[in-house]
Amino acid sequence: MLKRLENEGINTPLAIETSGYAALKENYFLDDGAYLVAKILIKMANLATEGIKLNSLIADLEEANIKKEFRMDIDLEDYKDYGQQIIDDLEDYVYEISGWELAPDNYQGVRISTGGNDWFLLRMSLHDPVLVLNIECDTDRDLNKTLKKIKGPLNNYKSIKPVGF
Repeated sequence: MLKRLENEGINTPLAIETSGYAALKENYFLDDGAYLVAKILIKMANLATEGIKLNSLIADLEEANIKKEFRMDIDLEDYKDYGQQIIDDLEDYVYEISGWELAPDNYQGVRISTGGNDWFLLRMSLHDPVLVLNIECDTDRDLNKTLKKIKGPLNNYKSIKPVGF
């Protein structure tokens, strides 16, 4: 993905998946955790000489009150096409829900803003026959409301097993 964006003239120095995988342009777009950790340690050491702690760089960022991940196994040999169809159908479903909006420029799955700071992302695992649903929201009420709305369309697919909601 990074290489394609770079070829389109979009500067893309870093990509990070929700699972934590990271690829840096300066490291030839390799998903290399050791390289990233080395960069962080160097930055931390340089900041320490100025009396600055690494976590101060993100001190102003707000965290969601509730962060959940649900993994749904796809019980099919041709799981990629099936999973992509579910993602595409959920993207169409968004237009039926008042207050929900597709997030622009999302490159993995479908990301939906559900109001306020709340959102969810449905994506395929890169390595397994699994759909991954990540949700961030401010209240349990918002979480339950979103899960209830997502559950309906997902129950139409007999070859996935929604877990935990």
